[in-house]
Amino acid sequence: MSSFSENQEAFATEVVAKQLAVPRPELQSRYNRLYFTRRLFEWLFSAVLIFGGQEFLLKNGLYSPVWPAAGVGLSALFLRGDILLLGIFTGSLVSYLFNNFPFTVSLGNSILFTANLWLIRFFCLRLFGSIAPMISTKICMQFMMVVVFFCALHTGWQYLYYPDLPWLMGFIGEVNGILCLTPLCLSLEPFTVKRLFVRGSLKAWLAGGAIVIGHGLFFFLPVKAAIPWALFLLGALYIYAHHFRAASTGMTLLGISVVYLTGALEPFQLFQTSYPLATVIAILGIFTWGTIIAILQSCRCTQVDYMPRP
Repeated sequence: MSSFSENQEAFATEVVAKQLAVPRPELQSRYNRLYFTRRLFEWLFSAVLIFGGQEFLLKNGLYSPVWPAAGVGLSALFLRGDILLLGIFTGSLVSYLFNNFPFTVSLGNSILFTANLWLIRFFCLRLFGSIAPMISTKICMQFMMVVVFFCALHTGWQYLYYPDLPWLMGFIGEVNGILCLTPLCLSLEPFTVKRLFVRGSLKAWLAGGAIVIGHGLFFFLPVKAAIPWALFLLGALYIYAHHFRAASTGMTLLGISVVYLTGALEPFQLFQTSYPLATVIAILGIFTWGTIIAILQSCRCTQVDYMPRP
């Protein structure tokens, strides 16, 4: 990554090449103003995103099937670099303090959360190079192994200090947050959005919407039917990923995440009061496996296959 001085020189060279008669001091002042303004807004934007995502988690005492802050934070680090670590830490810390946690607890948990995301990115870049998790099966599996390992360390460390918290559900929630959000964010190159709306994409939207609605039926199903229905949805997600591939699969996983987040909120609290904890863990475990299988299936495509098949 280029240093500040190298970026400044590149900016000056470009101005000279365009034959813009700007005095050197004024050029430096303009560059500094643009640079720090951009960094300020990146910090604010990342802090707000992390704060919002963390609220889903803290409002429900870790009983959240998806941790959106983890997926959003890791995506931001991959896309914008270590400069966003401050925003991630700030958003997490403010969220804990806003929910009346002691300052030492807020500080420690925020450091652990930020460090966990940094370590995932650091080891992915060092071991595998530039990451686009849906670009090949090998890279995707390596990415998942790193995510699972560090998420287990993160939530396991918290369990040592808070043994009454649902460690296993927290682990699944953090893994789901990353797997459902980060591959989608990193696979959306500039032309993907257009390809999602081309002729032939209606089938992908309808099928994906049906799978999302299918997960919403957990609000109405009896407890005995929940696990068989989750297994049926796992098969449906696999078929969908095989047919419509990466970007469409990522959008569907995002929609499913919203359904699960809704189920964790009041007045539903589907995963706290409506179902036994063992049933909840089984449903979320099936969803995690479905997510992994769907992403791996999507990895078998090329960049051209981001467009749904006619």
